[in-house]
Amino acid sequence: MSIVRASDNSIKQALARHQHKPGDLKERWTPETSLDRPDALELKKNTDDTRSALEAVLAQRIGQADTTRQHLSGANDAQRKLANAQYLRYTPSKDAPGRNPNIKQRVIKVVEVQKDPMEPPKFRHHKVPAPPSEPPPPVLRSPPKKLTKEDQAMWKIPPCVSNWKNAKGYVIPLDKRIAADGRGLQDVTVSERHAQFAEDLYIAETEARQEIRIRNELAKQKATREQESEEQKLRDLAAKARRSRTNAFAGGRSGREEVEDYRKQDEARAEVMRETLREHRMEKAGRNKQGRDRDEERDISELIALGKQVQPSSKGEGQYDARLFNQSGGLDSGFYDDGANNVYDTRLFADRSSANKIYQYDAKRLEQAREEYDRAEEKAGGSSNSAAAVYQRQAPVQFEAAGDQDQFGLSGLLDDDDEPQQQQKSQSSKRSRGGQCRGAVEQGRIGLELVPAMTMQAGISSLSMVTATAAAALFSPVHADSTRQMFLDAYPGVRDTVLRGIGSYLTEGGLGADDDVHVGVCNYFEKCINYNCLGGKMTRGMTVVATYLALCGEFCDHVKDAITIGWGVEFLQASFLMFDDVMDQSETRRGSTCWYKLPEVSMPNSLNDVVFIENAVYTLLIEATSFDPEIKLSVMRLCHDITLRTIVGQHLDLNSVRPEDVTVDLSRYTMERYWAITAYKTAYYSFWLPVALGMAMARFPKDDSDYQRTKEACITLGNYFQAQDDILDVFADPKVIGKVGTDISESKCSYVFLKARELLETEGSCQSKALLSRLNDLYQKRRKTEEEVAEVKSIFTKSGVKQAFERFEEEEKAKIDRLSQGISNPGLRRIIEGLTSKIYHRGK
Repeated sequence: MSIVRASDNSIKQALARHQHKPGDLKERWTPETSLDRPDALELKKNTDDTRSALEAVLAQRIGQADTTRQHLSGANDAQRKLANAQYLRYTPSKDAPGRNPNIKQRVIKVVEVQKDPMEPPKFRHHKVPAPPSEPPPPVLRSPPKKLTKEDQAMWKIPPCVSNWKNAKGYVIPLDKRIAADGRGLQDVTVSERHAQFAEDLYIAETEARQEIRIRNELAKQKATREQESEEQKLRDLAAKARRSRTNAFAGGRSGREEVEDYRKQDEARAEVMRETLREHRMEKAGRNKQGRDRDEERDISELIALGKQVQPSSKGEGQYDARLFNQSGGLDSGFYDDGANNVYDTRLFADRSSANKIYQYDAKRLEQAREEYDRAEEKAGGSSNSAAAVYQRQAPVQFEAAGDQDQFGLSGLLDDDDEPQQQQKSQSSKRSRGGQCRGAVEQGRIGLELVPAMTMQAGISSLSMVTATAAAALFSPVHADSTRQMFLDAYPGVRDTVLRGIGSYLTEGGLGADDDVHVGVCNYFEKCINYNCLGGKMTRGMTVVATYLALCGEFCDHVKDAITIGWGVEFLQASFLMFDDVMDQSETRRGSTCWYKLPEVSMPNSLNDVVFIENAVYTLLIEATSFDPEIKLSVMRLCHDITLRTIVGQHLDLNSVRPEDVTVDLSRYTMERYWAITAYKTAYYSFWLPVALGMAMARFPKDDSDYQRTKEACITLGNYFQAQDDILDVFADPKVIGKVGTDISESKCSYVFLKARELLETEGSCQSKALLSRLNDLYQKRRKTEEEVAEVKSIFTKSGVKQAFERFEEEEKAKIDRLSQGISNPGLRRIIEGLTSKIYHRGK
């Protein structure tokens, strides 16, 4: 192939072969020297030249455009032009026409001709046609390929369809309009979230269906359990009725006497039946005509007295007792004056002799019935005296004003049952409140009095069959003294539930129920539960039940489960106390030797027992309650949360005094640290946990304002309770509180020490400073003598900490009252008020 060179192409080079590359022209068109970076001087020169050229062009353009300024300054322009005039020396040619021979040279002044701005142009622009361009060099290509169907489709351009104009009113098909809007030229990218959304919808639908299925199964199981419970109630009631009927007729007579009585009654009935049939046959045979005639001659009074049937007279005549015609009684009733007042001149029933003969009871039969009833009462667990006291009433019904409005018996929660004065107070309070039920009918009183006795005897198994009203009556003020006993009656079932789990684990491991190891392990854990979980006031457990009943009212379907959860709280407290005894190296707890101090229990075993008691709470919750999974999960979360908070409080308390310290670092003792210890170690698990569990079982909403107010009130109660306990530990009589205070001897971070130190520092007198210095010196000692303990107590008294606590007590009481009044739910308000009334001004 040849290289075309013609006309303007002579200076151009065309590549006709593929061997020729653009790099072949590099030497000709781009020498290597042109690729060197210019130096600074060259850059400055190029910059100045470029700036000068641009300024010149800009000045020329501005001058051409600004004609007005030129016209206004014409004089100046003329002067400028004269100043810029050029002078030329001219020597004319000799042959030039008009040459002056005398003048050889001339000087010519060349100036710019003044232009008239209003003069029209003297020329016309003519567009010169462009010359024909050179033909481009031919580019040799391969022959065109045949278009495929895909290529034709790609080159197909849709018709232009305007979305705004349609002047001729054509009906444009929708496919043409869509093809013309250009959407086909865009790359459509489908987001992956569509697939994720569809998958999430599918998963959500599957889970919802599964939850609905589980919910339906749970509802079906609940309905089945309720039906079985109702059937069991009916069966128990029938069995109870059969037993009561059997016991009522079982008296003091023997079986032979009963058979003899039945035989005599049967013979009497058979005799009456034979006589009746005989009279009937005689009437049909016409043999009793004489008897009929005799009856027809009798008066109506005689027929009625003989028990004969009186037939209406068919003669249409009235039947009278002829014996009445011979008497004058009553004839004088209508012959008095109209104004005579003789209606009540005589008694209505003056002669009672006949009535006494007719309505006479059998004394022997009445006595026998009373004896049978007394025996039935004794067998049922009551006494004849109590039954007589219930049934007999010697005076009209009397009503008395209700005294204490303690609806749920919270006044007895914190009492010590062993104190006679408290028992006497409880009995008197019960008598004063008992007037609320004296207006009930006798049958209602009987049922109300027998509910606690029957429930306590039957134990926890019968509580599931007690109605909600009876369960509420069990915790009413009338039966506040039986609340503790009822709670204790449920303990064997709760303990056996935990021990059954231990036994099942041993059986799975190959240790049968008769194996000595099996028996020994179960006995050990049973002793552990009995030793550590009993003996307290059970305030927390009974508060759980009281809160549940206060919120549910007559809809308490899980009283048995609430009692089980209450015992779970007691188990949790027992684990905390066992662990606290180990960490504090305590000697006694509740008047007995600590569990870890017993000879048969070692320190490692006691720590293992702490974990066992704590896990028994969750065993009771899972195995011994019939709540739905949602409530169980809420209860578990509450117990777990409170356990962690208590651990944090215990850590703060333990690190106040480190074991390696020879003396106590009092700089760690601050009021902020004390309130944190009090809240986490006492308030949460002693006051808030029982109330929160009752609210969870009653499905009380957490977003309700009463929930937060109740929680704040419980935490305030706990802080006040702990500060009060610190005061009692220092100043109360050990015989009254049942223990010897150790806060001073062990240098505890207590309210008494912190408040006394604060008061002495605030006073600032010389005596106060001396007392403060002495107090710090004594309190820094890890162990103190009895004289030093007495001296510290004396400093506390002189500082006025007791008076300061009294002011603090009133402030906390007012704060709790404000929080209680802000609670709209009456049940929760009564719970807080009941707990406050028992803590306020307590002496032990």
